Amino acid sequence: MAWWLPDQKLESLLHIHGLEHGEAALARGKGVILLSPHFACLEMMGRLIAMKYSFTAMYRPHKKQFVNFLLERFRKRQRVNYIPRSRMRTLTTALENNEPVWYAYDVDAGKKRSVFAPFFGIQTASVTAISRLAEMTGAAIVPIQFHRRDDNKGYEIILSAPLDHFPSDSLVADAGRLNACLETAIRNKPEQYIWQYKRFKTRPDGEKRFYDE
Repeated sequence: MAWWLPDQKLESLLHIHGLEHGEAALARGKGVILLSPHFACLEMMGRLIAMKYSFTAMYRPHKKQFVNFLLERFRKRQRVNYIPRSRMRTLTTALENNEPVWYAYDVDAGKKRSVFAPFFGIQTASVTAISRLAEMTGAAIVPIQFHRRDDNKGYEIILSAPLDHFPSDSLVADAGRLNACLETAIRNKPEQYIWQYKRFKTRPDGEKRFYDE
């Protein structure tokens, strides 16, 4: 549906709440990072939002070349500037141009680019990139959550107020706040979260592996 249906078949499916938070953040002129977890309807939400607003999105290229080809081919039809996670300078430029950037924060990037902070009560490798980007650009962090409606008649996106006093002088404290935002979104619709992501794969030194591999 997200890739092949025409706009007129989809335009009535998007229901947005809290848009004033995003608009107020953009009015600051320093860019906005839309913070979210990965939900099953992620691809559809990108299509629906792009029908109304242009934005930039971070993504991790797929390991399989053919799947990556399909993703790039169909996503380029949208009003979305997709940036691979490795091109951080391009992302910084987008924020400096006061563009909204969609950043799915629940990724395990290993120890070098992360700190350990609580996520559902478990010490979890949490990337520090958002703190660094906010420090460099002054971008506002606006938590968002999105899900398929229970009546199956569309999708909802909910924007919350920007995080105040962010970043702090502690990367661990920042990561804890960001993880807490994700928890709030996931607890709202846990059945639509992509639990297949091995969120707890990287463990602190000396701690046994969380998953059987």
